[in-house]
Amino acid sequence: AVIRSGELPLTPGQQQLVHDWAMSDKFLVFCIDPWSVTDAGSLIAALAGTASFGGSFQWDASAKTRVVVIRKSDLSVACDFETDPFSTYHFSNAYDATGPDGGDRVHVHVCKHIGGRAQIERNFSDMYGAQWKRDNYNELCEMIIDTSRGGRLLSFEPVSDSALPMEFPKVATPMQGQRARYAYTSAFSDRPGANFIDCMQKIDLHNGQVEVRYSEANRFPSEVEFVSKSSGDPEDGYLVYLEYNSNTHTSDVIVLDAKDFLGEPLCTLQLPHHVPYTFHGCVVNR
Repeated sequence: AVIRSGELPLTPGQQQLVHDWAMSDKFLVFCIDPWSVTDAGSLIAALAGTASFGGSFQWDASAKTRVVVIRKSDLSVACDFETDPFSTYHFSNAYDATGPDGGDRVHVHVCKHIGGRAQIERNFSDMYGAQWKRDNYNELCEMIIDTSRGGRLLSFEPVSDSALPMEFPKVATPMQGQRARYAYTSAFSDRPGANFIDCMQKIDLHNGQVEVRYSEANRFPSEVEFVSKSSGDPEDGYLVYLEYNSNTHTSDVIVLDAKDFLGEPLCTLQLPHHVPYTFHGCVVNR
């Protein structure tokens, strides 16, 4: 059942893409970048299948990125402000904190595209034939937002100076909305011959240290899912992901111990077929 509904204050007269958002205990956080449809005809062509969806949008270099923070309690707008333009698709997590003045703050971990949005969208139109490089991926950054007095961005910095270009960040499921210690991402090594996501990384969000788990040549890992153990430690669990093997055109299901990220897999299930490369998944307890 729908408990409550509200409206996100998008720009009138434009079709804007909001792919993801972050959620803390108190707030929902949206970053609305200046990537929109101003010509309805191009969007109709995309919906009809005669043009790419991403090709219907235009980047407005003169515009800003809007940050909108919504209160979960009643879906009212806590703050709505603009910052320097940046492009994003995915978030990792968000958590609440109290500032020195006693005001509410929210810390948001967001993927910030390294390069331009238009090139990423061109690659999406030909996922398997495109050349993927560092600029097509992201830095995982932390936004600290003061939600009092109309809202303001206090800082916006990478969570680590040594993390690889990345996508699809995850934290331990019980730590969603809380201050997690670790984030797990797929990553791009930029090794010779690298042309797509070819490794996984574990980022310590407290000190910036990084562990990198490299896949073998011609193997490409997907987004990881965290499955909790019953040890009482919320960040103790299993990491489960698919890895595509282009040599055999098959996929493996790989299970790691989150506490032993660089150790041998606990399980490698070799499927007799491939699983089409996907973006997202979830774990369902039965």
